[in-house]
Amino acid sequence: MDNNNSVCSPENNNTFKNNNNMKFNLATSTTREIINSPSLLNHNIDDIIKKLPITSDIKFGLWIIHGKKLQKFAKIQWYVVVYGFLSLVFSASLAYYTGTITTIEKRFQIPSIIISFIGVSNNISQLLVSCVLSYYCTNGNRPRWMAIGIYIHLFGCLLALLPHLLYGPGDEAVELSKEYSDLSSNTKNIKYQVMQKFICLDNNTTKCHELNDNTTSKIIFFIAKFLSGIGGSLLFTLGVSYIDDNVSKIDAPKYASITYFIRLLGPGIGYCLSSFTLKFFIIPAYNVPTEDPRFVGAWWMGWIILSILLLISASIMLLFPKELPLTVARRILSKQKYNNTTLNNNNTTTNKSTSFNDMLKTFKRLLKNKTLMFNNAATICYLFGFSSYAMFMPKYIEVQYKQTASTSALITGIIYLTFCSSGLLTAGFIISKYEKIIKARHLTTWNIIVSSTSTICMLMYIVVGCTDNDKQIINMHNNNNNNDMLNCNKLCNCDYVSYNPICSEEGRTYVSACHAGCQNVTINDNGSIKYSECSCVLSKNINNKIGSKGTAEPGSCQVDCFLKLCLFICILSIVSFMATSGMATNFLISIRSIDEIDKTAALGLGLTITTLFAMIPSPLVFGYIIQINCIFSGKTCTGSSNNCWLYDTEKLRYMFNLTAAGAVAIGLCFDITTWHLVKHVKIFGDESSTCDSEKTIEEEER
Repeated sequence: MDNNNSVCSPENNNTFKNNNNMKFNLATSTTREIINSPSLLNHNIDDIIKKLPITSDIKFGLWIIHGKKLQKFAKIQWYVVVYGFLSLVFSASLAYYTGTITTIEKRFQIPSIIISFIGVSNNISQLLVSCVLSYYCTNGNRPRWMAIGIYIHLFGCLLALLPHLLYGPGDEAVELSKEYSDLSSNTKNIKYQVMQKFICLDNNTTKCHELNDNTTSKIIFFIAKFLSGIGGSLLFTLGVSYIDDNVSKIDAPKYASITYFIRLLGPGIGYCLSSFTLKFFIIPAYNVPTEDPRFVGAWWMGWIILSILLLISASIMLLFPKELPLTVARRILSKQKYNNTTLNNNNTTTNKSTSFNDMLKTFKRLLKNKTLMFNNAATICYLFGFSSYAMFMPKYIEVQYKQTASTSALITGIIYLTFCSSGLLTAGFIISKYEKIIKARHLTTWNIIVSSTSTICMLMYIVVGCTDNDKQIINMHNNNNNNDMLNCNKLCNCDYVSYNPICSEEGRTYVSACHAGCQNVTINDNGSIKYSECSCVLSKNINNKIGSKGTAEPGSCQVDCFLKLCLFICILSIVSFMATSGMATNFLISIRSIDEIDKTAALGLGLTITTLFAMIPSPLVFGYIIQINCIFSGKTCTGSSNNCWLYDTEKLRYMFNLTAAGAVAIGLCFDITTWHLVKHVKIFGDESSTCDSEKTIEEEER
């Protein structure tokens, strides 16, 4: 090889010379020093990539883990795989907490209002740190900052496991395990003892239990969720901007959609993991049946699995360079084609100075960007309405359509894994395929269609409610508040009897056998249960006198909600597909309506304001709507209400869906305004012939 044409000539293991005798240290040289070398000009992009020296900015590895063999992983395809998996595990951990939240509430006797506050603590931390972190971390090695964020989240996961290590399974679980450890074939007597707690006994009142002081556990859970918000802020603001900076504008939507698609698989996996772990007793060595109302699942088990996966994936992310070699090669090619113009702009972005005053100027500049702010306002309204369904959908299906908790979670998970994921992926590939004809107004038009359709569908949710279930709930409420009914069970002392519904022979559902005044319970040889001597139930037996005490069986009386449930699922599937497809279009409008220098800061600002005005207030508002529609709840020893057992389903359906639809309708107005403002916004810009070279090289690399 001719020395005059060689890019570098080795002097030692850490330095090289270019044609102008400029020395570079491989451990400390910056990308700017390398690409300013004239010897790298007048080459095609393939030659430039091959001749690029492995500097600290583009080196794949850390400490002793590096080398030429590992450098082949410094490609956008590998980054998307690692980032996608990392996002998946992170999302799965958030869903796992949600899936085990009722078990944690039961184990540590934490009131629902405190559980709700703990649930939004990660959003609070995002609100506090996302803007600052996204600004100051922009100029550093973003993959390493993301890895640090995941390590922080990992610490939060281990903290969530800590209450179990400190306090164990609890005294009640230990007593329950002893009860079943000596169990032989005499299950009938055990079952009879359990059923005795639900019937009307004049000489034996149900005792209440004082709540234990678990302040330490509450604080630990709050800190754990708070730390996860910090990790999420770094992961999602820096991760997407890293993709956008390291691929062409044409390919950015495709890669972003792939990572979003993988991320959307996480909640489904998290719910499945929680379902799996909660099948085990909190002390796995004992085989306690899940049918026992005192059963507490092994909520702690999943945190071990998730922590291991987070540790592995974060450690791999730590190895990625500040910039990918292909990105540096593009800038060198831009220099020789555009006489340093593009290079100088990119250098400004890469080496922008950071200071508090500059940060204030940056955010002031972003706040004055009308297109960005109106698009963010539409996002806030949309998230406010849809966050309610994302958080409470299993509960909504369970309450409205008389489904079990497992069936409700399964329906939610299937829709999440299929329609939500496919909607986002489809949008990304369509945008990439038709990038030559797609304009900014095309994207905002789709956002308007999505908002309009979602508003109509949310109103349709009201129509497809199960009226038979509504009538049954009202009858149950009337049965327990009617004066005659109060007289028939007033000696039963049912205040502290838990919700265990029964169906009377006259077709009415009661909260429990105690509330129906049933004084006897019989367990047949086949295991079936029958309550008798129910003073609130009129007997239909022709051999008995009219008005004599009747019988009942466990469980609510059957209502047919199948057809309405199918209609609801169909509408929900359509809305889920369209809603997630709008994420890709909304993202593109946000990052293309600002200067390249403000990209990461804009994402951090967007995360902050959506958290402040949507992600934090939405769960609290809709949780309040659910709570005020409670018509029957348990009582504690202090006389305060405990968890809710019955809801006014019709009133809840109207208030819940009208509030969500109203929020999305307001967002529709902001989408229309955004449509008027994006006329001059270029989604893919004036792509040069460099894009063709990039695409050719990327295809060869694949």
